[in-house]
Amino acid sequence: MIYQSKERNRLEGHTDTVNDVSISPDGNIIASASSDQTVRLWTKEGKPFKKPLQHKHTVLAVSFSHDGKLIASGDNDGVIKIWKLN
Repeated sequence: MIYQSKERNRLEGHTDTVNDVSISPDGNIIASASSDQTVRLWTKEGKPFKKPLQHKHTVLAVSFSHDGKLIASGDNDGVIKIWKLN
């Protein structure tokens, strides 16, 4: 089976390598973890949220909770942060 795909959106804003990407359970929010020490959030249409979530070190991973109300992010200094989405 061969799938053909087309780029839907290009999400730009990080200033360093993107290390992980996660999509919320309802498909409405995209989160990305980066070596620029941030987690950035976008709507599914590609509109960025105003303020990135800040770490003090490279962010290696990001994931949504099953209900989509929380985001967990982990950095290379061993810190895991839990963020509540409003």
